[in-house]
Amino acid sequence: MMFFLPREHGAYGQLLVPLVAALSLFGWPRWSSGFLVVAALGLFWAHEPLLVLLGQRGKKQKREHARQAGLLFPVLLCISLFCFLLALKQQPDLLWSLALPFALCGTVIPFVFAKQEKTTLAEILVALALASWSFPVLCSKGVSTQKAWLVFVLLGFSLCVAVLSVRGLLRKVPLWVSSLSGAVFVVILFALCAYDYIPKYSYVAGVPPFFLALVLHGFRPGPRYLREVGFGIVGVVLLQVLLLSWSTR
Repeated sequence: MMFFLPREHGAYGQLLVPLVAALSLFGWPRWSSGFLVVAALGLFWAHEPLLVLLGQRGKKQKREHARQAGLLFPVLLCISLFCFLLALKQQPDLLWSLALPFALCGTVIPFVFAKQEKTTLAEILVALALASWSFPVLCSKGVSTQKAWLVFVLLGFSLCVAVLSVRGLLRKVPLWVSSLSGAVFVVILFALCAYDYIPKYSYVAGVPPFFLALVLHGFRPGPRYLREVGFGIVGVVLLQVLLLSWSTR
């Protein structure tokens, strides 16, 4: 039996790390938080059978496994919908917070049907869409909107810097773009801290992805080391979560 698990290994980290961060930061999760996590995982999983049905995993895959994918895809959508409804039944005010991830996911859909998911813009949008599920999960815990936005922006932009770094190593974009983006982001965070728009010292949480971009720019590891780079990205984001927890106490 085919389970049609997503093949894009980097996407697992882009979704799971922000979800773990949302569950662990600022207090204990609620039942609605768990329902939202399951719903997000269901939608993430549904992406793979959809690609099979669209023939984007090859004609052979579609010919041999279209029936199984056609059964699994609506089942996963129904599970996600059911979990969303359970979360909203417990906390109806969560509906507005779901607008962010659904809007960002909506920007990715045209790239899926156009078979353009591997472009730089599409990968950046995917990273933001996956990271955005941290926002409703944090809101379900009663976290202030300001902190929920801060977590999403920090993690989302860090993943974007990571995407640019990896694509730079693959020579899809100039490698200096990731370093420059990280530097600009840290400067913006510092300015926001200086004018008390975000908690004091929270700009520190934006430094690790900038440092990673500089290291990758300096050492330029080859494609054979992309797995190690991926683990490094996960480690940097986890460090960022710890710094964020410290700076927002």
